[in-house]
Amino acid sequence: MAISTLVYLLFFLTAAVCDLYKKSVPVLLFILALLTGIPCFFYACLHAGTFVTITFLFKALLRFLPGCLLLGLSILTKGALGIGDGLFLVLSALFLSFREILILLLIGIFVSAIVSILMILPAHFRKRSLQHETIPFIPCMLPALILLLGGSVNAYH
Repeated sequence: MAISTLVYLLFFLTAAVCDLYKKSVPVLLFILALLTGIPCFFYACLHAGTFVTITFLFKALLRFLPGCLLLGLSILTKGALGIGDGLFLVLSALFLSFREILILLLIGIFVSAIVSILMILPAHFRKRSLQHETIPFIPCMLPALILLLGGSVNAYH
């Protein structure tokens, strides 16, 4: 297992636990992910031999697009979708390919929809309001991480 994979795994799991229990991810974790992710990103690009091509620039920018869109959505919804979720995806782009980022995002949305339904049904029958309840999004991406670690999707496409 590559060192960048271990760094990302540590970042993911720490962020997921923080999001699950505290409903937020510490800024220090994002800073550490940035400081370790930039060298991992450039090393992977140099190793792949795609560092100074137009294709590299396009793929590099494309990786960050889903996270940037999530950040924009967070701002538009005034925090209904956490800004930490967008930052998490932006920083994940330092470690993962565009395809892997999309897998994380789409499976995360699917799992969070299932969790929402499982929360709504019992609350509906108990006549309980869930208006102020939130669902931590990063832990919902865990099935995608398991899929990616299982080797079904290769890194750095």
